[in-house]
Amino acid sequence: MRTSLTASLAAVTAALTALVPGTVAAADPGAAHDGDRQLRIRVLSNRADLVSGGDALVEAVLPPGAHSSGLKVVVVGGSRPRDVSAAFARRADGRVVGLVEGLPVGRSTLLASVDDRRHGARARLMVTNFPSGGPVFSGPQITPWVCTTDDNGLGAPQDAQCGAPPSYQFFYRRTNGGFAAYDPANPPADVATTTTDQGVTVPYVFRQETGAQNRGIYRVAVLFDPAQPWAPWDAQPGWNHKVFYPFGANCNTYHSQGGAQNVQIDRALAGTRRGGGEQRHHCRDALRCTRLTDLRHLP
Repeated sequence: MRTSLTASLAAVTAALTALVPGTVAAADPGAAHDGDRQLRIRVLSNRADLVSGGDALVEAVLPPGAHSSGLKVVVVGGSRPRDVSAAFARRADGRVVGLVEGLPVGRSTLLASVDDRRHGARARLMVTNFPSGGPVFSGPQITPWVCTTDDNGLGAPQDAQCGAPPSYQFFYRRTNGGFAAYDPANPPADVATTTTDQGVTVPYVFRQETGAQNRGIYRVAVLFDPAQPWAPWDAQPGWNHKVFYPFGANCNTYHSQGGAQNVQIDRALAGTRRGGGEQRHHCRDALRCTRLTDLRHLP
């Protein structure tokens, strides 16, 4: 499941990657349009030239008065052009957003158009997609490298980049103050509540995702009500659109994927940690930054 948390990470990752030599793209790499026709498309989940994992959350900014039903979006890349218009719709907040999936590795072009009696606008955007196993901009990967997906409950690695499907767990805080596993199919009766820094009171239940990306192990946790929907463009009120991401301390090179670490959830922050996102795993600033840009697949 993808969330609008990716849009929040986009600003953070763009700022970080701008500090790394060789990663500065052309002006406004996340939006493009033809002339002054006012149709624009932009990637929300990351910079358009730093997409990874094959999908991107994309917004189409339509000309005034244009209807989203007249929007057509085509991906040109891979074996043949592909119409992805059905992924887009005007969401509850008024924005026209869609999750474009199945992007091939390398460069693709998103072609957008609006055709009705009053509008004939066109827009295009170049998107560069990198493999989920990396690398993106950090250079050649360190070798040798020990995969630890099995040790982290993800099963055997499925490729040379230590990839594996993610796992999901639910936990909750009891009314007596303790924490326990939460079964969405059989919800317990002693679930405590918590009030976020936005003043919203929600059940103290959180979802924890553990997975593998760019040869590292990541873990993400966020307040989450299994009984309620969560779409990429419509997050639950228990999340405040903020992310806590510690970079860790010391400097070492273990040549290993590492292990999943406990994360911190505090007043609606989404907590995340990842092996390889900390200096003690590889002692490379560029790799820490690229692994943060990769971390878009959140609860």
